[in-house]
Amino acid sequence: MHGNGQIGWERKALQRIVALLLALADLAERAAGASHPARCLALCSLRHADAVARAFVIGSNCGAARTQYAPALVAVHDGFEPADAINLALSLRLLALVVQTIAAQRCLSSGQTSHDTWPDPRIAGAIQHLLNAAFPQAERRDTS
Repeated sequence: MHGNGQIGWERKALQRIVALLLALADLAERAAGASHPARCLALCSLRHADAVARAFVIGSNCGAARTQYAPALVAVHDGFEPADAINLALSLRLLALVVQTIAAQRCLSSGQTSHDTWPDPRIAGAIQHLLNAAFPQAERRDTS
């Protein structure tokens, strides 16, 4: 069993990972408007970060977070067009949401409570808005 100090440290580390993924997503968006050589350089580095974050999520023992958001994770393409940069930015934001969910689940499973709100409702709300725009809900009709 983990001590409260280790759980707090892990939670803060996961919060920093979320912040880093969101910052990298902003860089990917900025790369979309950059020159082709600059975009190629940025996307090569950012794809590596995306791959590392995906490996972390896949290797995570929080299966609920992984399976909950797996359908929403976008495939990252190998192109260097502005649309590929935007696609990568969306992927990094979705991975940030998954890591945030993993942190919240670990916090709840340990019984730890905190005075600050986790996950941050501003981040979760912004990413949920992106998810709703990218994957609109189909209208459900009563067929009974």
